[in-house]
Amino acid sequence: MFNVVKILVQPFSLFIHNKDLILSMTKKDVIGRYRGSVLGIFWSFCTPLFMLGLYTFFFRFVFKAKWPDVGDTTADYAVMLFAGLVIHAMAADMIGRSAGVIVGNVNLVKKVVFPIAVLPWVTLLSSLFHLLVSMIVLIMFFLVSGGSIQWTLILFPIVILPMVFMFMGVAWFFAALGAYLRDIEQIMGTLITFLLFTSTVFFSIDHAPSAIKPILLLNPITQIINDLRNILVYGFLPDFSSLSIYFGFALVSFYLGYMFFQKVQKGFSDVL
Repeated sequence: MFNVVKILVQPFSLFIHNKDLILSMTKKDVIGRYRGSVLGIFWSFCTPLFMLGLYTFFFRFVFKAKWPDVGDTTADYAVMLFAGLVIHAMAADMIGRSAGVIVGNVNLVKKVVFPIAVLPWVTLLSSLFHLLVSMIVLIMFFLVSGGSIQWTLILFPIVILPMVFMFMGVAWFFAALGAYLRDIEQIMGTLITFLLFTSTVFFSIDHAPSAIKPILLLNPITQIINDLRNILVYGFLPDFSSLSIYFGFALVSFYLGYMFFQKVQKGFSDVL
């Protein structure tokens, strides 16, 4: 019984005991992305705006796409589209960077006293920072385009929490695997694209062909995208039943990823 409790608590105690180190490394990671650029950290706002404009232009004006159940204006379509894109962007950032997090920090990994398992925590917090910035951009655009903030938006942390646990486990897994198999980094781009086009980023699941709905629902970002649109645009409550099931699988991913990382981390120094 004691061993089970220890396993359940260990990932969180790792964070608590090293929170100052994690926060310091996260700050360094965020600032480091824009070091040397003219606009600096302001790029964290510019990039979501560029994504919003680019995808809206091509899907609204080139492909003539429309979004059912909302207004027929470009702004309405852009809000629904961008709500999906910000969730995918966080998932892409997490898994895209996790595979190289050990290889990219060889100097830290080879330090005997350094808690290597905190590196995916840094990746998570950095991704959450950029998600927050993207959400600010999305909400501002929503308000400027004539929308009104629904009270259900306060439930956003509850909606995003299962995804945080899910992809934290995935990050630990890919971080550990990437230390042994360098090819994993090359696969990440394909995986990110697969996540994008098998989710509901570009369309509503209610209007998707019934034959592909099971595939869409298996995508770990679909549920989160749907609930974000519900709480932001429609003012509906999240689907707590589906979210609870998702959270159960997310916890399994979280602990399996952490245990796998702990199991193989002793060999990192030998393969780097």
